[in-house]
Amino acid sequence: MTAVVVSRYDCIESKSYDGESDLCSVQLVDVYRLVEDQIDIPSVAVEVVRDFPTVARDLLLSWSESVLSDR
Repeated sequence: MTAVVVSRYDCIESKSYDGESDLCSVQLVDVYRLVEDQIDIPSVAVEVVRDFPTVARDLLLSWSESVLSDR
């Protein structure tokens, strides 16, 4: 499923095939302002640090697969 958000900044590029999407930092700030009172920053930071090795591994595996498939 692909969600496309359109705003006055027009910075979203959505690709449904591989799930990649690019958001402008301005849009991220706008979203954060909408939900900042509902987010516990310390717990989010702990989750990010805890999940970082898995995310880094997945990123490197994806990159290596794309490099090897180009051969």
